[in-house]
Amino acid sequence: MIISSISMKNFQCYSGEHETNYLEFSDGLNLIIGDNGGGKSKLYDAFYWVIHNKIFQSDQRQMVSTKLYKENLISDKAKNECQIGNSVSAEVTMIVTSSNEKKYKLERIYKAKKNADREWQPTNDSVMLISEFSHAKWNVVPEPKHAGILNRVIPGHIEPYMWFQGEQVDSLMDLADSSALTQVVNLLSDIKDYSDLASLTDGGAAKSAAELRRHKSKHIKDEKRSNELNANLESATKSIDEYQRDI
Repeated sequence: MIISSISMKNFQCYSGEHETNYLEFSDGLNLIIGDNGGGKSKLYDAFYWVIHNKIFQSDQRQMVSTKLYKENLISDKAKNECQIGNSVSAEVTMIVTSSNEKKYKLERIYKAKKNADREWQPTNDSVMLISEFSHAKWNVVPEPKHAGILNRVIPGHIEPYMWFQGEQVDSLMDLADSSALTQVVNLLSDIKDYSDLASLTDGGAAKSAAELRRHKSKHIKDEKRSNELNANLESATKSIDEYQRDI
C-alpha cells in the first residue's frame, strides 16, 4: 500500500492536535530532513506504533510494547497541561491507499487519566481503529480484518528494516559479509523479482516473435497454394460451363 499522510496528536514530542502535526506525502521517495532532536525518530516511532503497537525505548535500545511504555507515549506538554481528574490521549492517524485504489484510515489511540501531578492511571493497552472510505464516508472495518490490512501496509518480512538507527545496523546485517548489503537491497526492494519478471518477459517476447515469423511463413505458403487452387477451380468451372453449353 501507499502511505498518503500521517498525523499525530500529543504523541511523544508532537504536542497539539492532528492539524498541527500533519504530513502529506508525494508519490515516490520522500525524505524527512531535520536537525538533531527535531523529531525525526519520533516520527518513525509513529509509523511503527500504528502498525505494530510498539515503540523504541532509547535507554534499552529496543522496541517495547505499549503496555510497558504506558503514559510515556503522551507528550510531556500535554500531560503538564492536563488537569487532575481529566484524561489525555496520544493518537496517530495514517491514511493509506491499496493497489486497487481502496483508501483506509488507520488510527491508534492510547489514553491515560491524571490522578495527581505525577500519578497516572493508564489504560491497559492502545485501541486500534481501521476505516475504509466507501460511498463518500468512512466505514469501520471489523477487527478480524485488521491484521490483513496492516500486513499489507508494512509487510512482516521488512519489519526489522522499517525503523532503526545507525547504531543498530550491525544487528541487521553482517558488515563483514560482502553480500550482506545486496541481500538487504533485494529484501527491501524485491529487485530480484523484477529481474526475474524482466527475464520472463524478454523470453516470452522472443518466443512470440519466432512464432509470429513461423505463422507468417506458413501463411505465405498457404496463400500461394490457395491461389493455385483458386486458379484451377476457375479453369475447371469454365470447362464445365463449356461442356454444359455443348450438351
